[in-house]
Amino acid sequence: MSTHHVGIGQIVTSSTAGDRIDMLGLGSCVGIFLHAPGYVSAAHCLLDAAKGRSTDTPGKFVDTAVPHLLALSEKAGVAGRRLTASIAGGAQIFAFSGGRPELEIGARNIEAATGLLRKRGIRIATNDTGGTTPRRAIMVVGEERLVVTHQAARAAAA
Repeated sequence: MSTHHVGIGQIVTSSTAGDRIDMLGLGSCVGIFLHAPGYVSAAHCLLDAAKGRSTDTPGKFVDTAVPHLLALSEKAGVAGRRLTASIAGGAQIFAFSGGRPELEIGARNIEAATGLLRKRGIRIATNDTGGTTPRRAIMVVGEERLVVTHQAARAAAA
């Protein structure tokens, strides 16, 4: 039994019962967990889309992380109907004046994650997203439930 910390842009997978997959600091980032009995894979995504940027780190972008997580799940033999998703994060940490949608990174991350998962036919079991507080999300292999704790709000005008 180990704890696997998932940093920004990282992807972690485990099929060892009792292993903890731990994402700390999910502010505007979105954490995507794909799980099935005895299996969890997770990505800590910074942005919604690679948009021509390097994809050497597929977990950094939602649009590259989801296909990568699905490929890992398939390789582990758990793809298809047994696979479920849980997501957390996507907060609006900073308050911006002027209502500029391009600065709503959290909302774009949530939209990208939910859209891609639904398009792939993956049911979202837990969706703890949005708001203004950063989160920590933990899933234990074999328990199939996402535990999310909200951290103190640190919103500031920019």
